[in-house]
Amino acid sequence: ARNHPDKNYPLLLKTFYKLNEKYQNIKLICAGSGFEKLSHLNKNPSIKYLGFVSDLNNLLNSFDLFCIVSLNEGFPNVLGQAMSCEIPSISTDVGECSLIINNNDLIIDSDDEKGLYNLIHRMYKLEKQELEKLGRVARENIVVNFALSETISNYHKVYRKILE
Repeated sequence: ARNHPDKNYPLLLKTFYKLNEKYQNIKLICAGSGFEKLSHLNKNPSIKYLGFVSDLNNLLNSFDLFCIVSLNEGFPNVLGQAMSCEIPSISTDVGECSLIINNNDLIIDSDDEKGLYNLIHRMYKLEKQELEKLGRVARENIVVNFALSETISNYHKVYRKILE
């Protein structure tokens, strides 16, 4: 991501601070352009602000949960990338996020602080096997619905329909 108002980081940070009071071992990693400028402001050792990350898959594979809390999105490729890495993912109901995740239990409204807290809390309390299962389902969803061959085929169908 990038450090931008559309990304709704105040909601994520407020929620994280509350979760961190309850669970001291929880960590938040913010990666993307602009975050490196915030690292000196960070007084919470449970938050890591990274700048641009060139090997995103390596970083994603260290996550237990991926979270988008944006106010505005289109089709966030990083969400598909996280899900492809079998990372359980949650998101606000913006852009195509609910279509990509394909599970309403993992979607919240973009202004729902309590909903975000409850959802992350619920995910945190899951057994490792349950999280892994959610990750496998996430990857399967991406492979079945968003594989490059499927995307190309869908574009061809649209173009054929337009030309008819």
